Amino acid sequence: AAEGRDLVLTLEGLDKWKLRDRFLTHRRSGGDAQSFLRRERAAELLPPGRLAQAELSEAEGLIDALMGALDELGAREPSTEHRPIDITLPNGTRIVGTVVDDGGEHRGPVTASVSNASDRQLLGPWLELMALTAHDPVPHWSSVLLNRASSKKGYQQRVLEIPVAEADRRHERAVVALTLVVDLFRRGSCEPLPIFPKLSPALFKDRGAAAAWNTGSFSIGDSADEWIQVAFDHATFEDITSLPLKPGDPDAPGFDRARRYAHYLWGAIELSQAADHEASS
Repeated sequence: AAEGRDLVLTLEGLDKWKLRDRFLTHRRSGGDAQSFLRRERAAELLPPGRLAQAELSEAEGLIDALMGALDELGAREPSTEHRPIDITLPNGTRIVGTVVDDGGEHRGPVTASVSNASDRQLLGPWLELMALTAHDPVPHWSSVLLNRASSKKGYQQRVLEIPVAEADRRHERAVVALTLVVDLFRRGSCEPLPIFPKLSPALFKDRGAAAAWNTGSFSIGDSADEWIQVAFDHATFEDITSLPLKPGDPDAPGFDRARRYAHYLWGAIELSQAADHEASS
């Protein structure tokens, strides 16, 4: 190793994730495993000798699986296709921007990540799906997410879509969803909203809420985030799930603010993708 630097023998936690992320980016750019290994060794980012090969071999199975899935979707290389978005909501709000469309075998964006699948990853692709559909509901758009499988072998694929045949009804659902998102944006411009990456979907599902907030031996909860600590005064799980409702809070299930906003957002995400018989029940 260079003078003043520690000799890397194993990769832990974040460093292992960074290696996989760089490896995936390298492969999507047209590189292969050997050229990636040479580059990483030159930058002294890998353990020496056979230890480096062991780290790379462990990552290679995941990367190969993700690349195979990307090939099936026709999305091996990151897309440079940006579709313009120009939407006027019923309340007069105008939304303008672009959304990446990876093309290939389906219509819509594809997101590939070496991270384990989580609920928070759904938000961006869901919002892109709503924007594409509200702008042009005729194509049956979908957003695809590819992640490391929870079993640590292979990958997990999630497909977001509005499962309705009629274009005008897909448009209606997308507009309703975007109207709600704009409402949350405006509320969040006035105060920190009790919407959290892990806790909110857990409260909506009514499963694992305490673990989503608290930090344990094998997971980091939302309460460890320094900005959440500042915004909510280092609140405990009991504190955050007993915030009293305020006048003007949205109409949704839940007798405290964290649950109310969890159902407001995640309920909209679920409803926008519900089959007809589920949406009407």
